[in-house]
Amino acid sequence: MRLAITRSRALEFLKAIGYKTAHNWKNIDISKKLLNISEMIEGVDLEKFPMKKLLGKIINADSIRIKSDDDDSESKLETTKMAKKDKKKKKKNEESTDEPTVEKKKKKKDKSGKKKKDKSGKKKDGKKKKDKSGKKKDKKKSSGESKGLDKFGCRKGTIKAQVNATLTKKSKTMATIQEEAGIENSQTGHLRDMVEAGHVVKTSKGYKLA
Repeated sequence: MRLAITRSRALEFLKAIGYKTAHNWKNIDISKKLLNISEMIEGVDLEKFPMKKLLGKIINADSIRIKSDDDDSESKLETTKMAKKDKKKKKKNEESTDEPTVEKKKKKKDKSGKKKKDKSGKKKDGKKKKDKSGKKKDKKKSSGESKGLDKFGCRKGTIKAQVNATLTKKSKTMATIQEEAGIENSQTGHLRDMVEAGHVVKTSKGYKLA
């Protein structure tokens, strides 16, 4: 494992193990000393040693490079610059992902607007439905005649229907009605019912439509 340590950090470590004059050493000498760390820490109380993590890294290192503190600061600046770039990229990505969502919302609004218009159009068509319903009512009114009944509700072909067919706005006697209807028997009972129903009026001369 390769290990890179700043000079100040290495000197701090060496002073902690008892080498107080290490600041006079060259970087190459420091790296050589640290590679022989097992010899340097003899007699050191490792339980109270404050830099145990760094010691473990040095023991496991195959090579050690001592770099200047300026290199470390430059690397820190680089890392901060990279971090800023990453943040900018994230913002751009977020903006690009937000744009389609806005478009989707607009599309949804447009669709909802169209649906509302269609629904309102259907409401307008309600007049047609009313007209249709009115036509249906007219059909129902005329359905009586189409089913074999006359306008007074009597079945066509019967004596009552024949009598009804002879009635007009002019008064007619029973004899005239019988003659025009082609019947022999008097139909006073039926005509009385027609009078009660309000379809026929009895006059001094006979019967006529109301």
